[in-house]
Amino acid sequence: MTQDDRCPLVSILIPNFNSAKYVTTAVDSALAQTYPNVEVVVSDNCSTDGAWELLNERYGADPRVRLHQNERNIGMARNFDRLMELARGRYVLCLSSDDFLFPQHVARLEEGFARDPGLDVVYCNAYFAHEDGTVYTTRAMAGQFPVDFVDARDELVEEFTTVCPVCFPCALFKREVLLEPGICGDPANGQDARDWELIIRLALENKRFAYIAQPSMAIRLHADQFSGDAYHSSGRNVLDFASYVERYVDHPEFVRRMRGREAGVARLLSTLVA
Repeated sequence: MTQDDRCPLVSILIPNFNSAKYVTTAVDSALAQTYPNVEVVVSDNCSTDGAWELLNERYGADPRVRLHQNERNIGMARNFDRLMELARGRYVLCLSSDDFLFPQHVARLEEGFARDPGLDVVYCNAYFAHEDGTVYTTRAMAGQFPVDFVDARDELVEEFTTVCPVCFPCALFKREVLLEPGICGDPANGQDARDWELIIRLALENKRFAYIAQPSMAIRLHADQFSGDAYHSSGRNVLDFASYVERYVDHPEFVRRMRGREAGVARLLSTLVA
């Protein structure tokens, strides 16, 4: 067994736009992982708040960090695609620039793959943190398991009946799975997958999921985050969910696995509207 087999490279991908206030905490938390074989890849989407200059000053000489800046702002989904192009690891983890990891995060997730190489996604629960980084509670979602599991439930059903249970920074993915056609996006149809839709696509393809109940990273809640209060109060979450239902309602796997769950989909839509 080679060293790479024992300790495969994990790419921690950090998309950044105008997050000078938080991004160094994200990068530092990625570099502090106890897992010994990580690369940190940051793609800056033409920040105007000094974040790009700060990143170069702090990490420009660090061989563990690769910094990239787009020639123009290409949007969130395309920036994730760019990070995927830059990633070299067997596994990838996408860390928002305002969130942060605890030191054991990658090691705990990768251990799931080490035990069962047939898995495609290993994810855990998360803590919530205040804007200053103080952790104050555990993320509690409807249908959330209190114990670890492997293949214990249908993630497609969960994605259409509960609020996005697989949180992106909590998940470690096989890179080869995300590179499969139609998973991350379909540029020809203008369909770029955000985190919610990407998990839906993985579930539709019957990818295997494992879950770790104990959190090992923190989601920072603050007024400026895209998925925060403004996202929900604007109704964008309702439009996103409705578009996913419309897009996949005729998919054979959706028809087969969601039959009898229609009331649950309607309840979630009503909850999002409320």
